[in-house]
Amino acid sequence: MKLFNKFSGQHEDFVHDVEYDFYGKRLATCSSDHKIKIWSGGPSGGWQCEAELEGHKGAVWKLAWAHPEYGQVLASCSFDQQVCVWEEQDAPLIVGEQNKSHRNINKNEEVSRKSKNQGRWHQVC
Repeated sequence: MKLFNKFSGQHEDFVHDVEYDFYGKRLATCSSDHKIKIWSGGPSGGWQCEAELEGHKGAVWKLAWAHPEYGQVLASCSFDQQVCVWEEQDAPLIVGEQNKSHRNINKNEEVSRKSKNQGRWHQVC
């Protein structure tokens, strides 16, 4: 087997999982640094980090993309015994507004915005 591509994951600890989306145009990485990073393929074949998601209190072990018919949805599980579901929004989400799937966000739900690079991704679990 031949090495196709190699790049720095820019995580601060061990990387535990790498998952391509359905189309192979994006990938997500997770690490013991409690972070998830979303990458998009660049025109030159490289990968650029487009978002850094923070919401877990322990090492993130596994990721899974939902089928695209459900939107850009990513699930993660962690050593903190939590499963988180992340959804990419068309615009920044404001607590109490309706998201594109027309479900109200409860004010008690955690919408993690710890990282300025989190951008359009919101924790919906």
